[in-house]
Amino acid sequence: TKPELAEMFKVSERTINREMSAGNIGFVMIAGRARFLDHHIQEYIRLNEKRNSSSENQMSANAS
Repeated sequence: TKPELAEMFKVSERTINREMSAGNIGFVMIAGRARFLDHHIQEYIRLNEKRNSSSENQMSANAS
């Protein structure tokens, strides 16, 4: 549910609503209420994962 997802991400329900409206997080409607499946949450996290580019550059340099 939206309250559970908001609690999981430590954000407000309003933030979850904005992300839904923007199409940034998938969901299904069941009995008129939004439900988030595991793959919706995992995809949202994957798409929003940020990596430290200096670490990536360092790893690339070390691999050479």
